[in-house]
Amino acid sequence: MHFLYGPVSSARLGLSLGLDIIPPKTCCYDCIYCQQGRTSLKTIERREYVLAQDVLRELKEFLSSYKGRLDCITFSGSGEPTLNSHIAEIIEGIKRFTDKPIVVLTGGALLINPSVRKALLSADIVVPTLTTTNQEAFKRIHRPAEGLSINDVIEGYVEFKNQFKGRLEIEFMVLEGFNDCAKEIDAIRDALERIKPDKVQMNTVRRPPSEKQVKPVSLKRLREIGESLGFPFSLPERKEKSKKASSDNDRLKETVLDVIKRRSVTFVELKAAIGADTDKLKGVLSSLLNEGLIIKRRAGGQEFYILKEE
Repeated sequence: MHFLYGPVSSARLGLSLGLDIIPPKTCCYDCIYCQQGRTSLKTIERREYVLAQDVLRELKEFLSSYKGRLDCITFSGSGEPTLNSHIAEIIEGIKRFTDKPIVVLTGGALLINPSVRKALLSADIVVPTLTTTNQEAFKRIHRPAEGLSINDVIEGYVEFKNQFKGRLEIEFMVLEGFNDCAKEIDAIRDALERIKPDKVQMNTVRRPPSEKQVKPVSLKRLREIGESLGFPFSLPERKEKSKKASSDNDRLKETVLDVIKRRSVTFVELKAAIGADTDKLKGVLSSLLNEGLIIKRRAGGQEFYILKEE
């Protein structure tokens, strides 16, 4: 599959089929906490990076043969999905042959653009990120493309919420020593009162970040912050247990690589995401390590599998 990955189990979304419509590491940001590593192409220029008809053809073929459970279709992957100038066409095309909810996970920078806000109106759930209201902190955390302002980004969120009929859920990524002090939290609360999201997804670093100095806050602290914001919120949860195993070793290897190339994962997360037999999955991971396609890295007391950089 070129544009699809999964379905993978998500604590936030259930069993989600991923759509990746941007080249790897192409983004408006170069976030210090990003699990993908450093951004290769930092830009705010929207282009038709992949053809809408190719994405829709692959998705339609998959759905015509897939008989398992599926809770939603999610634009995510290894780049910023709103950089694809034809995302509206893809969303509208999907809705012509399935009624599964469409979710867009986005850094949110391009919601400053009226055409992007319009493009996402057909989605069911949009989840942009907010980490700070301070421009200097915004630059430290996100290392944004030239010309981006956090004040403009927040205004874009406000404008989008005023137009959007679906659910707007803000991901609040909290980093120890960067945006977890009382002053930052108070400012975020003020911004949320203007945005009026349906929910806040509390999050912190859970996978190896782009920069090693980035540390997570504790789950207790994350809960305390969430409770202080005045909005419904969720905390990171463990993945669902696996549903079924793949019997085809080559297919399993392809699926494992599809997941790992888009995010670093622990063994437990990978097993839950793809529903693989434990011994078969261990064998595939050992093979991929021996072939030099992936590496292991420890972070936060856990061992993650990561795609090896070329």
